[in-house]
Amino acid sequence: MLFMNTPYWRAVEREMQTVPNFKPKGSGFRVNGVTLTRYDDYKNAAAKLLYSWRRPDVTKRIAAIYRKSGTLFYDLEHEKIFGNFIKNNPFGGCKFYAAVFILSAEFNLRKCLSDTIINGAVNFEKNNLKGISADGYTLYKAAKTVYTNNPEITAAELFDKELVDDLILYIIFNGFLIAENGIKILEMELGK
Repeated sequence: MLFMNTPYWRAVEREMQTVPNFKPKGSGFRVNGVTLTRYDDYKNAAAKLLYSWRRPDVTKRIAAIYRKSGTLFYDLEHEKIFGNFIKNNPFGGCKFYAAVFILSAEFNLRKCLSDTIINGAVNFEKNNLKGISADGYTLYKAAKTVYTNNPEITAAELFDKELVDDLILYIIFNGFLIAENGIKILEMELGK
């Protein structure tokens, strides 16, 4: 019998009841109808964030793109640019890295990145949004929300499937994970 009421804490309770140093194969827990393995740091953090959103439809969208993409990045160029940025700026904070992660996902925002980041801070006023796509604008607003803690995009807008593409939602989701958990979430992807 489990006494905790959230999937995250139930997983912790189950783990406390297991034999020490014994890792069962194929175990997991369900969050909003999606089974996640409980021994992977990324998946634990993702499950916690998804549970806090309490949106089964969003959970399914993110789980589907996670299985389909096989990476946490928008494309190979995004991974390369962000990886180089981390190597050249190893002392940024979680929100700083999250904002850069989100901004570096879109091609037109990448071009503005060098003007936007000044002395280890993100200056959103320096961004020239001329000619940016709807996805780029969504990413810009999400990055600004993560960095400033001032809601620039509402949950209704973010979770609307017609307004925000699944891949863009996935990038924003990973940005939120970086903001909450730090760059360690991406260490496996960057090969550190």
